[in-house]
Amino acid sequence: MLKTYFSKNTWSFKKTLKKFIGNFFKVLGVLWLPISIVNFYSKEGILKSWIGESWVYLIIISVLFSFILSFPRLKRVIQTENNTVKIIIKVGNIFKQKGYSLIIPINDNLEYETVSLNSVHVQYAKSLKNKGIDYDKALKSSIKKNNIESIGTELKTKYSLGTVIEMENLNNKFSKVFLVVTARLNSKKIAIPEGEDLKHSLNKLWLYLVHNGKKDKLVMPIMGSGNNKLIDSREELIYQVIETFWKNFYTHENKITEEILIVINPSSFERNKISLDEVANGIQHICIRQHHKHYRR
Repeated sequence: MLKTYFSKNTWSFKKTLKKFIGNFFKVLGVLWLPISIVNFYSKEGILKSWIGESWVYLIIISVLFSFILSFPRLKRVIQTENNTVKIIIKVGNIFKQKGYSLIIPINDNLEYETVSLNSVHVQYAKSLKNKGIDYDKALKSSIKKNNIESIGTELKTKYSLGTVIEMENLNNKFSKVFLVVTARLNSKKIAIPEGEDLKHSLNKLWLYLVHNGKKDKLVMPIMGSGNNKLIDSREELIYQVIETFWKNFYTHENKITEEILIVINPSSFERNKISLDEVANGIQHICIRQHHKHYRR
């Protein structure tokens, strides 16, 4: 993670310098205010003598606090209209986020042993197996419990796009875990969704949460990235999640969630040169547009 903090897409010299200068004068103003007040009420006028002796320390303190305040953050919180939903974009490890319900994109064969090791599905299954939990057995149990029907044959079981499998609470870090089918697996064990597959799957996911969720806080990776990516731009994939969310949010009167956290893998963040500021601005634009579109009806 330390490497991520100093990646080129995290640091922007012009933006950081501008932020540093602004924070410097803010901190200096905050420190100067009590000195001015004391000087005003002081009979001896201590301000002049104090500045003469300690102004260097005042500057040093202002510089140090300005540096801390200007240090790039790997997290953005987007304020939505009327603060109805909190949307957070963060770079980090999705499995270190606590107090959320985890959403995991999977393929229609539920295959995980032959796909990329970077897949969230693979990592989740591995984390349970490391705890001595039979993931395959737990998965079959969840499918049976939720009465989910397959569309494949006895030899090759498949599940339709948008199928949501709600797993039992096997990991104490998460309130619930929702597996959602977002891609089809071909004969070479590569997930290759068509253009509308992700959008369709996301709409089915939001609809499932409307009827079966409890407005839990949600955490998810960038849906559609990795080996089953639809398009090259990670930013566009994030925007598609937000677009489909808001459409369902307004249709079903805020019955989905009050917080969404999208976690970006550090290596993906660096490799794809993702700008958190640009993503946050894009999400803010979507939120405003969807809000105005809904209330113009």
